[in-house]
Parts: sequence; C-alpha cells; structure tokens
Amino acid sequence: MYDSGMTAKKIGISLPEDLYEWVRSGVDSGRSDSVSERIATVLAAERARDLWLAEQERVFGALPADPDADAYWKERLRMSPTEIDEG
Repeated sequence: MYDSGMTAKKIGISLPEDLYEWVRSGVDSGRSDSVSERIATVLAAERARDLWLAEQERVFGALPADPDADAYWKERLRMSPTEIDEG
C-alpha cells in the first residue's frame, strides 16, 4: 500500500462511473483504507512503471515503433475495465 503518511496535496478529480466503482470496490474489500489511498496507490504504481520503463530504455535503447501494437494499445486503453474483461 502507498504510504499515506507522506506530505499530501489535496485535489479533486472526476472519474467515469466504472472506474469509480472499481476504486470503491478496492476500499470496500479492504484492499485500501480510502478512495484517496486507492488512487494514490495506483498512481504510485504507474510512476514506478514509468521509471522502470525509462531505465529499460536507458539500458537497452528504445524499442522500434510498431504501428500495429500502437493501434492495439490505443484502442485497449480507451476501453472500460468491463469491456476488457468481456473481450
């Protein structure tokens, strides 16, 4: 879980209903203590992923562009979690 004891900045965000329900289910199941903690945990994981990818690129060089893969992931990222599960 993300360290909620760190200095925090309060913000307001708007989420699509399905993402809010996913975040809320993580709180309801006890995976996170609050909606804020759940969102902070997800953002921290995304930041860790970005740092890891940057390190991989530094060590191994950039991957060549793949238009088919780019189109696939762009479409996939536009899908809701429900659509992905049904896919």
